[in-house]
Amino acid sequence: MRKNVHHLMIYMLAFGLVLLVISRFFSDRLSDFTLGFLEGVSVVFIICSFLYLCWYIFKGRFLKM
Repeated sequence: MRKNVHHLMIYMLAFGLVLLVISRFFSDRLSDFTLGFLEGVSVVFIICSFLYLCWYIFKGRFLKM
């Protein structure tokens, strides 16, 4: 179960980064609402997965001493 969540968070981080790059690339062709929505979703994905991965690293390194 933990391995599946770990892989999901890595994919979520990658998806968030790709979504942010795509929204920046097509920013002149998108409406303001669509651009804001895509950037918001990508930032949420990036922050959630980054926090989980930081917690995973902290838990693995410092709590097993």
